[in-house]
Amino acid sequence: MFYHFDSDFDECSNGSHDCHENATCVNTAGHFECICNPGFTGDGRICADCAINLRHFQQHQGLPTKGAHDAQHFSINGCLFLAFANYFDDVERWRTSSFIYKMNPSTDQFVLYQTIDIVGAFDVEYFNIGNKHYLAIASHNDGIIYRLDSRILQWNGNQFVPFQSIATNGAASFTFFKVMEESFLAVSNFYNDTSHFISSIVYKWNINKFEKYQEIQTEGALSGAAFEIHNETFFVFGNFVNAKHGHSVNSTVYKWSGGYFAKFQSLESFGAWHVEFFKSNGDTFLAFANHHNGTTYNLESFIYKWNGSMFALFQSIPTRGASALYPFFVCGQMFLTAVNFYDENVQRYSTTSDVYQFTGGHLIKYREIPTEAALAVTAFEFKNQFYAVIIRYYSQIDNKHTRNSKLFKWI
Repeated sequence: MFYHFDSDFDECSNGSHDCHENATCVNTAGHFECICNPGFTGDGRICADCAINLRHFQQHQGLPTKGAHDAQHFSINGCLFLAFANYFDDVERWRTSSFIYKMNPSTDQFVLYQTIDIVGAFDVEYFNIGNKHYLAIASHNDGIIYRLDSRILQWNGNQFVPFQSIATNGAASFTFFKVMEESFLAVSNFYNDTSHFISSIVYKWNINKFEKYQEIQTEGALSGAAFEIHNETFFVFGNFVNAKHGHSVNSTVYKWSGGYFAKFQSLESFGAWHVEFFKSNGDTFLAFANHHNGTTYNLESFIYKWNGSMFALFQSIPTRGASALYPFFVCGQMFLTAVNFYDENVQRYSTTSDVYQFTGGHLIKYREIPTEAALAVTAFEFKNQFYAVIIRYYSQIDNKHTRNSKLFKWI
């Protein structure tokens, strides 16, 4: 927590601060900060022992969004930002603006910093090359067509400005990664106005722009993830639908070989909305958020584990229109948030999302988070306090898309 005074004196030395006994007081000009010590979590005035306290998420702030589909946090020059890909507005419809918020450290609240005019924004990806900062925003469709240009923006020292346009087909996500210090950007293409069986594209950075490097056949791809296992690079596309099997379509893992990606393994998934790679206790996992199988939203999502030569099914967890499986670590403990979009049995869009904890080598349900029509989550630590943002697409109560996404604090 951050405090401000008109004149500067050392509150930390004279004992006039109100930091918790398990926090460190840091004096600055006209200010002091309370930061929880390692092994403790909180806002500095209250610090709880990670080892003995049962933690949960508490809503901290509502952030106005417009049919948001994704968000990503990032830092530039010590400042924390949060970018939202706004997909649909009730008035502007698909031609709405996306938002960038900036954290105000004196209030621990985000404030609107920049709006960006992007049609049908579906995903946002932050990355840096050298000392320059970029955002890639995927334009999915404009309400009529899917063959749209998506855009890469560059930070000019004050805000993000247009840098490069890339032709895409129902772009659903961007994934930035590196292979042998070379920079790449993969776009998951969903639909080209005719078919879902189309190429997703890997672009390679060449001096000062991205150039097409490899085409990979995908089936209604909605997401992608790059990862390394024993210094070998892999990429996985989460496939959502194909013409023959509908949503009962496998997703595919590719392995970097001879300078290109080659098909490595096919994994069962059902309408995979999102795929995530993570490690825990030395093990490697792939998690698929199964959104719909052609019949129901209420189905199990899959977590696969690397067995030394390939991925094998590790655990299935019940989900309701799953849109993301997001791992995070707090106080040295591993958790996984299952973001649920739609429960067709009772709650419909007002369904909760679930937090699982790795316990005894398996995922055990730990907590529920109150969400509504949630499509994604991102999490981060700021001044020794852990936060999560649940991206909200829609409000069932009034049938509106222009509603708040939610910032939660882990307490």
